[in-house]
Amino acid sequence: WHLMTAAEWGLIANISLKNGTLPHGNTNCGKYHSDENEKGVAYDNYRTLAGSGPATWTHNHKPDGVHDLCGNVWEMVRGLRIKDGMLQAAKNNDAAMDIDLSETSGNWLPIVDSERNAIYASVSDEDITLTTDEDISQDYDGCEWGDVNMDCESEQLKELALYSGENNAYLYIDSTDGEYFPYRGGDWYNGADAGVFATNLNNSRTATGANIGFRSAYYKKH
Repeated sequence: WHLMTAAEWGLIANISLKNGTLPHGNTNCGKYHSDENEKGVAYDNYRTLAGSGPATWTHNHKPDGVHDLCGNVWEMVRGLRIKDGMLQAAKNNDAAMDIDLSETSGNWLPIVDSERNAIYASVSDEDITLTTDEDISQDYDGCEWGDVNMDCESEQLKELALYSGENNAYLYIDSTDGEYFPYRGGDWYNGADAGVFATNLNNSRTATGANIGFRSAYYKKH
C-alpha cells in the first residue's frame, strides 16, 4: 500500500477522458454543481462519505469505478513537484515504491518535452505558460487549464494529466524559488473549477487543511 502517485492519478484521468466518462463529484457542499440531484451522503454539511455518490462520480461512470476523484477534498499525490520553477517527477511509477523523495534526492528528474528539454512554469498576472525556456516569470497564480499556454509538446505531461483535459478545471502553480507539491481534483466548493484534471501545485511538504486528503493505492509484486 502507498500514497497514490501522480502517475497513477494521470492514468485514471486519461482513461476517463478517452472513454468520455470524466467524473462528476461533490463540488457544491455535498452535491454536484451542475445537477443538484447528484449528491452523496454529507457528514458535515460540506464533505461526503467516500463512495456514497452516484455512479457518475466514478472514473468510468459505473458503481465499481474509482470514486471521488472530482471535488470533495483536494488529494495529495506522490512523485511530482515543482522546484525553482522546474517541473520534476520520479521516473515511471517508482513513487509507488519506498524510494527516497526527500528534497535533495536524485530520484527527482526533470519533466521533459519530446526533445528531452526540461519543462518550466512561467507565471505572471494570471498568465501561465509551460515552456522549455529557462527565462521564466516567477510568481504564483491560477487559471483554467483552457487558458494555460502550452509552449512545448510533452508525452510526460500528458501521462501525468498536466494539460487541458478539462478546460474549466483549474491549475494553480507557484514558480517562485522553492519546492512545491501537488494536490489534485478540487474540493466541495470549487464548482466548475474542480475536476480530475484540477491541479494545485503550490503546497509545501507540511501544508495541512480541512479540504486536503489523500487515498491509498495498492500494487502487487510479481
